[in-house]
Amino acid sequence: MSAPVGGRTTSVKRSRARSAPAEAPTTEEPIPVQRRARKAPVRPPEAVFSPPPEPELELDEPEPVPPEATGAAPHPPDRDTAIELMPAQFLQCRDFGHSWRPFKVTQPGPYFEQTLRCARCKTQRTRLLSLTGARVSSSYDYADGYQMKGYGPMTGGDRDHIRLASIMRLLPKKARADE
Repeated sequence: MSAPVGGRTTSVKRSRARSAPAEAPTTEEPIPVQRRARKAPVRPPEAVFSPPPEPELELDEPEPVPPEATGAAPHPPDRDTAIELMPAQFLQCRDFGHSWRPFKVTQPGPYFEQTLRCARCKTQRTRLLSLTGARVSSSYDYADGYQMKGYGPMTGGDRDHIRLASIMRLLPKKARADE
């Protein structure tokens, strides 16, 4: 048989199905149809992950020890002097930024822990990444002497001084003497 559809003629096949014989009515309860339960949406791992809480310990603060007693260099009197005494690799990291290299990767739970290490100053950066690669948190373990504690926040002038000190360390000694 054919029927016009949108100006075209299509053929429709009909199958001859035999009708089933009539069944006698029963007094049984109808069988309930079981439907598939819907699956709960899968949450990304970063929504599930929460780092374990760290225990809070109450420790007595140790008395500050003067640097002379530990054999360490005394604290410079001002930031300019501290910058001048800073090693070249620390100045370069502060000037250019760290030169991160992969160091270690572990999977201690439903996340990855990636440790990167700076090729110049050996500062370590640890990142917690979800199983999808989303960054959960980061922390730093600075090399000894890298941080300038006790001087307050860096100003624009301090950063200028760091850039100049970094350049001066790279100049040959003869060029520095011609100043």
